[in-house]
Amino acid sequence: MNTSEIERLLDKYYEGLTTSEEEFLLKEFFQGEKIPSHLKIHADQFLYFKKAMTEEIRDPLFEQKFFEKVGAASVLKLKSNRTRFYYLSGIAAGILLLFGVIFSVRDFINDDKRIADSGNMDAEMAFATTCDVLSVVSVNFNKGMDKIQYLGQFEKAMFKTQLLSKFYQYENLIINPDPLTGRSIKSDKQ
Repeated sequence: MNTSEIERLLDKYYEGLTTSEEEFLLKEFFQGEKIPSHLKIHADQFLYFKKAMTEEIRDPLFEQKFFEKVGAASVLKLKSNRTRFYYLSGIAAGILLLFGVIFSVRDFINDDKRIADSGNMDAEMAFATTCDVLSVVSVNFNKGMDKIQYLGQFEKAMFKTQLLSKFYQYENLIINPDPLTGRSIKSDKQ
């Protein structure tokens, strides 16, 4: 496998986009003997993974001791805030939709019972009542949809913060210059 292909796979690996087959190719490459000098800094990582796979935990209570030391609170913090936000906003939206339908249809159900009790309901009256009920539901649904547009503004703001996070891609070049050339972005500007 050529070095350009390995460098491309390494970029994908550090971004978390590799498949298990591509990771296997990287492990095999770095366990070999012909590793170019500019890629040797990555070899230690893959050799560590190979060594760690062969280690065994002899203590059967290891997990229990580990979680006691770490604590349950820190295990819950592993879930990202974004995922938690999406779950909670989905639940809240579902509850709001349910209440909207219940309150908008409640009065019309009572009206329908009164009309049905009268026994004089014909097809035109049923059609008119159904149209009234559906128009009220539609109006209330549209009001709810107007509020959802605020989520679009939130999404735009999140996109802008993601653009800001691209700055951190170059942070490594500024703080830690390339070990082969000894150059960084700072030294290029001077």
